[in-house]
Amino acid sequence: MEVRRRTTYKEEGHATETFAEKIKRVDTFEKLPQECVNYTSGGGGASIITFVVIFILVIAELNQFANPEVNFHYSVDDLIEGELPINIDMTIAMKCSQVSMDVVDLNGNVLGSGSQLKVINSKFELSSERKQRFDAKREQMKLLREHHHSLYQYFWLSQTDNEEFNLRTIHHYREAEVSESKADACRFVGTFMARKSPGNLHVTTGKSLGMNSNMHIHIAPLNSNGSNFVFKMRFRIFKFKRFSQI
Repeated sequence: MEVRRRTTYKEEGHATETFAEKIKRVDTFEKLPQECVNYTSGGGGASIITFVVIFILVIAELNQFANPEVNFHYSVDDLIEGELPINIDMTIAMKCSQVSMDVVDLNGNVLGSGSQLKVINSKFELSSERKQRFDAKREQMKLLREHHHSLYQYFWLSQTDNEEFNLRTIHHYREAEVSESKADACRFVGTFMARKSPGNLHVTTGKSLGMNSNMHIHIAPLNSNGSNFVFKMRFRIFKFKRFSQI
């Protein structure tokens, strides 16, 4: 018995064919006659398993597309020339006349220039609204460090409504500048341009005085009221990259 054979059509009569007949012409081979088809439970089970596997693969691909994995690759900067921008925005609970900041190497020599750094008289205690925003941002940055390590995961459209990382409460705000008489804190904001060498960021009392390339001292006023200096700090930004707004 011939099970499958090539379908042949006569050339004449094409113009009178119906739409279904034209579609049928696309199939080169005829379907098996019904009497030649043998339905078995094993074949049905294999078909069901095949459809389930295909469905799982499609769902897995869609899930991977919506939640891409982020691969990190790190390399050491082998260029010793040039300068490294250190961006900072921090507030210290001391008056600007009592505190200074600089970047020095392990031998105490000045590494960076703070020409792009602004010193602003400020109040250390935040208002309730600003404190709420600051605490929210600190909590979300903590989540990024501990769990996700990348903002890319959260800025994907499917993640922006996640209650765990609500971006709406963390919009940019500026701390208000106050007069020197009302200030009880000093805000340092801007960029240090530091040479690529091991060093430290120094926040200390007094003002720095660079005598020469091998000497770096600080001159601090005497604390006449006998109280201790308070080095309580609040960081908003600390990163090694240029940023456009201060």
